[in-house]
Amino acid sequence: VCGAKFKELINLKSKDIDIENRKIYLEDRTVDITDNYILNILNEALRQVSYRVISHRDEGDLKVVNYDFNMKCEYLIKQRPVAKNDNGLNPFKFSGITGKIYRIFEELGMDISSINLLQSNAVDRLIEHEDSRGRQVSMAEAKEYLKAIGVLQYHYDVVHLSKYVREKYGR
Repeated sequence: VCGAKFKELINLKSKDIDIENRKIYLEDRTVDITDNYILNILNEALRQVSYRVISHRDEGDLKVVNYDFNMKCEYLIKQRPVAKNDNGLNPFKFSGITGKIYRIFEELGMDISSINLLQSNAVDRLIEHEDSRGRQVSMAEAKEYLKAIGVLQYHYDVVHLSKYVREKYGR
């Protein structure tokens, strides 16, 4: 969620997300979900009942373990149920969520930064803009569009990433 603090993400409850109206209700404000990328992540998080951990053994083999979440947990971001987190009912601690986020970015082969998060939003919006026009736009057109939506830097990176997303995910 753009602009959200880790504390807000950790304490975000499933009932606070209104997918149909594209809203997230926080304690002190309502956030519009304008980014389809974030909307898809929220949809998946709301539906997720388990997760898989894949780790490398010393011999090079992969070890795969599936964990079921405690679906009585009211938080959007659930953790593996163990005694120290009240069988998965407690929210993540700051250190736990940051570790999880870093592992996700590591798996994706990316460095985590505010720039990457900004670019994910810009990439999604640029792809939607191109889809509405029925074609990929030129670098100059992309730069003009990105400036219009408030992305004043990293134009080349956003255009490059949007092409990568289109090739990899068929968007």
